Amino acid sequence: MFTNAQEQNSAGNRLLPIIYFAAGHLVLVAALVLVALRPEAIAGFFLHPRLAAVVHAITLGWLTTSILGALYVIWPVALGQPLRVGKLDYAACVLVLLGSLGVIAHLWIDGYHSVGLSGLALCLAAVPLVIRFLVALRTARGPTEVRLHIALALANLLLTLTLGILAAFHKRDPSLISVNDIDLALGHLHLGLLGWVGMMILGAGYRLIPMFLPAHPVKGPRVWATAVLLETGALGLAASHIWHKSTAPLFGGIAALGLLLFLLNILSMARQRVPAPPKARRPDLGMLHAIQALLYLALCLPLGLWLVWSSEWPLNWVMVYGVFALLGFPAQFVIGIAMRLFPMFAWKEAWHASGFKQLPTSPHEMPTRPLQWLVLATWTPGVPMLAYGLAAGRQGWISLAAGLLALGAVAAATNSVRVLRHAFAHQGKGVPS
Repeated sequence: MFTNAQEQNSAGNRLLPIIYFAAGHLVLVAALVLVALRPEAIAGFFLHPRLAAVVHAITLGWLTTSILGALYVIWPVALGQPLRVGKLDYAACVLVLLGSLGVIAHLWIDGYHSVGLSGLALCLAAVPLVIRFLVALRTARGPTEVRLHIALALANLLLTLTLGILAAFHKRDPSLISVNDIDLALGHLHLGLLGWVGMMILGAGYRLIPMFLPAHPVKGPRVWATAVLLETGALGLAASHIWHKSTAPLFGGIAALGLLLFLLNILSMARQRVPAPPKARRPDLGMLHAIQALLYLALCLPLGLWLVWSSEWPLNWVMVYGVFALLGFPAQFVIGIAMRLFPMFAWKEAWHASGFKQLPTSPHEMPTRPLQWLVLATWTPGVPMLAYGLAAGRQGWISLAAGLLALGAVAAATNSVRVLRHAFAHQGKGVPS
């Protein structure tokens, strides 16, 4: 029989990533609903406090919490190493969620001192988590080049948080360092998007995309190169915004080259397909989201390079770039991958909870297809509609687009709940091992 301790640990391993994802969905939906109801609040200059609050709701509230939750799911699947959940993990989760909400709420009310304090709480949570993950990476069995992407992303998370805290306190006291507020904010933003979120998506993508296509993974120098190029570009671009703007085009080009190579690697992978499982449903709606996300990344490359080379930043194109770079690529990529990752996670946990005696429902049968179609049907038009609304200053379009995206996010959350309940199907039912 399973012991109580074994059952409690299994339940703990299942519960923590679900908490992260649930909180992320709630913040994403709340932000989109707020934009739908108050479109005028995010219009105008692209770095005013309320727009910054919405941006952080996506980057911190949705992307960062989802990535941290996904690490507990991906680790044993992609890196071949169990990752036990303990009290430290739950304490860090609480601080991450409270710190993220504090940053978002205080940005909305223009309270930068409290933004900095909330950022310190995030750092307090992130430091032991990053150390724990980095130590675990040393003994993980995944490819070294993939582990490098993940290690660099984790280190960049700490750097991003540090820059964000500095930017918040500098806003209150400009005498801290002789840097322009906007330049410091742009350095923080690019390091977070490229170095933290982008690098983690690349590392996870190299392991998960071939599993889900399915296809043979890409290995070797081409994977190493994306890590080196993107890290060099992300750090250099952040430093350029803060200290030497003249070098921004150079480092922007290096980062773009790394991302372009990643896209070419994925295209090469797609040409080396292997037969899919017989029960796999077609079309694969999760992978359709991932494909759309990669297409938005491809659009961001020339647009971002044009902006970084331009002496003036046209507000309408900055808004288009921002929507594509936040919602079109990373936010949608996470939604699509979750459609495939959650059923795999639920199946594995249900199989473990049954004592490996009762075969769970197939992961291909767990999702609710109408809900998945609804997510695709709302996000596919919602992202370009929001980009157009912000670029043209059309508040009606902004409201409609944000409402569509919010509906899709609710559908995605509902589908996730229906999938994840399978992970607890045998909770408390001890069976002989």
